[in-house]
Amino acid sequence: MEFIAVLLVAGSLTLYVRYRLWRGDGVSQAERDQVRLREGIVLMDRRLYNEAFAYFEQVLAREPRCAVALACRARCQLMLGNLYHTIADCNRAAGLDHNLDTIYLDKGVALFQLGHVRDAFVQFDKAVWYFNTHARPNAEAYRWRGVTRLKLGQYARAERDFRRAVDLGDEHAMYFLSMRGDSLDAVEVE
Repeated sequence: MEFIAVLLVAGSLTLYVRYRLWRGDGVSQAERDQVRLREGIVLMDRRLYNEAFAYFEQVLAREPRCAVALACRARCQLMLGNLYHTIADCNRAAGLDHNLDTIYLDKGVALFQLGHVRDAFVQFDKAVWYFNTHARPNAEAYRWRGVTRLKLGQYARAERDFRRAVDLGDEHAMYFLSMRGDSLDAVEVE
């Protein structure tokens, strides 16, 4: 009798979970926003950063708490050279949804370009962790973490990051590995 009750509960739970997934409850708000903001994301993919920036400005005027729009605007800011605005947008986006992996990468690049290498390393480390958490490792995150490790004198770890980036298809990381000779401590990073 108890066995039948357990089966009924397990079966009901399974049906409930399938129903919720069918309804779209298994999709995060960020994933829904990415679909909704596809027009601006396509502009970014085409490297039309001024147009994409204007698009996300309009979205944020209507929806100031949209983390995906903030993250996309941060990417546009970075590509347009507005480093402090990039950091501010990344911070605001992280405050709304800390699971957006690209914000850590973009903030890290901005910090690195401003010369804040240790702070940039922390952001790249977070980027690697978040990209891996979402089961989609990012070669660019590994490469940037490797570059900051070079600046910090962590040569063996930098080489591991570069090798991982190359394994993921990053040609830029291959440059650092090809320039190294027998050790990465001779490579200059600007």
